[in-house]
Amino acid sequence: MSENVVTLECDSFSKVTYVSDSLYVTTGQPITSTPTVTQSENVWTISLDCGREGSETTAEKFNQAITAGGQYHEFAGKGGGGVPDKLNFFFQVLIQIKVGSGPTTYDFITPVWLAQGHYLLTNNWWIGCNSIINVGKPVLLQLGYTSSPPYPLVEEMFTISGGTSSFKFKKL
Repeated sequence: MSENVVTLECDSFSKVTYVSDSLYVTTGQPITSTPTVTQSENVWTISLDCGREGSETTAEKFNQAITAGGQYHEFAGKGGGGVPDKLNFFFQVLIQIKVGSGPTTYDFITPVWLAQGHYLLTNNWWIGCNSIINVGKPVLLQLGYTSSPPYPLVEEMFTISGGTSSFKFKKL
């Protein structure tokens, strides 16, 4: 059993929470708890203690969890192109994103899937959601109407970069 850690960094994120019962682990792997999320300034650290055996079934279920699915909505900072062929586990988090500026700042909740696979001699993390557009350089597009009159359409775009165990989001 191993501690598996991924970080998410963004000045516009105000909260990251694990979605209960969203964890899927490759069959037969040990697990001691659900993912935990901690925050230090603009960095969220997500930890999970479980085994690291990958399977094609786990990767297929991850791809299916992202309803838009496929390579255009998934990204791995290192060792990832297209879609993963094997994954150890995956789970969902909700990211609360502040969009807009000045007195017209709004919070939007974006569901995001995180997964761990293998790249060469190390483990690597994948991120996927319908709001990720991965054509050339991956971006997270937050688009929606506010819940306050006059209900304006608000949009923000964030570039995504990363390493084997981190993702950094930068507002465009």
